Amino acid sequence: MIMLERNLSYTNSTLITLLVLIIIGCSPYQSNQTIVIKETIWKENPVLASIPIQNAKEYLTTSYIVQNGDTLEKIFISLDIFTPIAYRLSNGFSDVTNFQFLMPGEELIFYRDDVSFIGVERILNLSTSVIFWFNNNEIHFEITERPTEIKLKGIHHKITNSLFLAGIEVGLGDSIIMSLANIFQWEIDFIQDIRPDDQFSIIYEVYIQDGLEVGQGNILAAEFLNNGSRYEAFRYTDSENNLTGYYNRDGRSLRRSFLRAPLEFSRVSSNFNPNRRHPILNSIKAHRGVDYAAPYGTPIRAAGAGEIVFEGIDGGYGNTIVIDHGGDITTLYAHLSRFSEYIVNDEVNQEDIIGYVGQSGLATGPHLHYEYRINNIHQDPRTVALPQAEPITIAEKVSFNEQSAPFLELLEALSKDEMAILDIEL
Repeated sequence: MIMLERNLSYTNSTLITLLVLIIIGCSPYQSNQTIVIKETIWKENPVLASIPIQNAKEYLTTSYIVQNGDTLEKIFISLDIFTPIAYRLSNGFSDVTNFQFLMPGEELIFYRDDVSFIGVERILNLSTSVIFWFNNNEIHFEITERPTEIKLKGIHHKITNSLFLAGIEVGLGDSIIMSLANIFQWEIDFIQDIRPDDQFSIIYEVYIQDGLEVGQGNILAAEFLNNGSRYEAFRYTDSENNLTGYYNRDGRSLRRSFLRAPLEFSRVSSNFNPNRRHPILNSIKAHRGVDYAAPYGTPIRAAGAGEIVFEGIDGGYGNTIVIDHGGDITTLYAHLSRFSEYIVNDEVNQEDIIGYVGQSGLATGPHLHYEYRINNIHQDPRTVALPQAEPITIAEKVSFNEQSAPFLELLEALSKDEMAILDIEL
C-alpha cells in the first residue's frame, strides 16, 4: 500500500463562518438536482479502521456518482453532511487531487459511523484512490492502492434490434461493444449488414473490487453469426514481435488492408446501385458507391493505407479526397464538410482521420459518399473481396492453437442457449 499523509489545520475564522451558516440553516450553495446514489452499505475500510480514535470495524458507505454541475460542497449538502472538510478540500490538495474539478460520472465514496461523518474517498483510477478524513481540526489523507482481481466472463445473446441494444441488455459497456464491432469490422459492415436474429458470443475480462464488477477489459475470444455466416476471433500476442491481433481458428488474421466502412456506427442511406435516380437532378444516374448518412462533422477514416492523390472540390461531389492504395486500388470520399491536416502527396495509415462528414456539392443532407475502385472500375465496397493481412506464422501456430482451444470450446458451449451469462474459471 502506498502511504502519504499530511495534516492541515483550519483557521478559526473559517470554522466560525461555516458553523454560522449551518446554525442559521443557510448554505452558500443551493442545489435542486436529483441525488444520484449508487449504493449505501456497511463495509470495512482498512485505512479508516487504522485511525486510533475510531473503533468501528464497518462504516456506512455511500457511493455517489458525480453529475454535471456538481461541486463538492453541493454533494455534501445533498447528502445532509455538514462539516468544514468540504470547504477545505475544495480549496486545497491540488498536488494530490483537485476537488474543484469533478468529472460527471466519477465516483465519490462517503464514510460514516453510527453518529458522524468520518471521511471521503475519491477514485483516481481503477487501481488508485485517495481517502481524506477529518480529526481534531485537521485533514489527513492517504493514497492507497485498490486491490483489483481480473476474472473472465462469457456472454451469448441474440440481436433483435441493434448490436448496441443487445449488448446493453446483457450488461456490456459501450467500450466493449465498440471493441466487438472493431474486431469484426473487416468482415462485417456493422452499419448495414446487421440483421434481426444475428447472434454473438464473447469471452472477456472483468475487473473485480470488493466482490463487485467495476470495469471490463479485453475481449479474449468472440463469435458472430451474421446473416447465416459465422465469424470467429481469438486474441493472440506473438512472442517474436509482441504484436497483438485477432485471428480465426485457422490462424488467419481478421484484419484486412481495407475497412468495410470508413465511418463507425451510422446509418446507410443509399447503397451501391447503378440504376439509382439522383435525388437532386431527378434523373437516372449511376450510383457507384455507398452513402453513409451521419451527423455533420462525423470523422471519416481512411479505408486503407495509401497516398492522397486528390483533395479539393470535384463538381457535384463537393469536397473530395482520393487515396491511391497501390495495386491499382483507389478509394474516394465525397461531400466532406472539411479536410483534416493531410494534404496531397501525404501518406496515410488505415483508420487515420482524413476529413469530416458534410453536405458539400450535390447533396440533400449530411453524408459521406464512398467509392472503392480497382483499375478505375467501381466495386461495391460492402461485398468486394478485400486483401488479407498476414496469418499466424508457422513458428507461432502451436502456441496459438494451445491458447485458443479452450476458448473455442467455451464459445461452442455458450452458443447452445439463446442467452447466456457465465462466470468462467480456466
